[in-house]
Amino acid sequence: MNVAVIGSGTESIGNFAFTGCKAMTNVTIGQKVKSIGQGAFKNCDKLTSLTIPNSVTSIGSNMAESCDLLSKITIGDSVKVISAEFCISNKNLTQVNFGTSVTSIEDNAFEDCTSLTNITLPNTVKTVGYESFRDCTALKTVDLGKNIQTIKGYAFYNCNNLSSVTWGSKLETINQFAFSKTGLVSVVLPNSLTTLSMGAFKACESLKSVTLSDALTSIYDDVFIERSFGLAEGL
Repeated sequence: MNVAVIGSGTESIGNFAFTGCKAMTNVTIGQKVKSIGQGAFKNCDKLTSLTIPNSVTSIGSNMAESCDLLSKITIGDSVKVISAEFCISNKNLTQVNFGTSVTSIEDNAFEDCTSLTNITLPNTVKTVGYESFRDCTALKTVDLGKNIQTIKGYAFYNCNNLSSVTWGSKLETINQFAFSKTGLVSVVLPNSLTTLSMGAFKACESLKSVTLSDALTSIYDDVFIERSFGLAEGL
């Protein structure tokens, strides 16, 4: 099967519905589909792009995992949660267009997407999950949106080319090793930040300056250990 057209009468796509359709190059999802199940398009090796329409409100975990040629994903405006391992290990993914309702990116959602260079999250996002962008080694810039509150552990771990992060003004917590082994040079943390967990910026060898939040109540162990900077404003 090379092409799949999901008609206007379909409201749900079941778990693993198209898993392993290795010859499929194109899929059109009908405008009445409300849910897409776990692993629905996993291992569709020749699929190059995927558009989730605005009718879809829920997407299952591993929905587009390991689609070798997938380079672009557009997520509709009704999806609130980007599921766990949603798009893990898509080596050719270069573009993700998030919808305007996303509030949470779950664990490992985009881990090991090694061609992603830029991420811009909508202002609706409040939580970035555990290891959600881990090992995205081409990632250079991240805009977390204006209302981000929590960045969970290892979220951007080993994104070694990540040099610029826009933090937003409501960020409260950066969990363990979230930005460890990144390429950050300068960090100015917002005054909303209250907790900086263990190893959050560990082994950031390019880091030269840091300005900490006035509201910080807890700085945990090894936050900046194995970094190369000789000065840290606010420390």
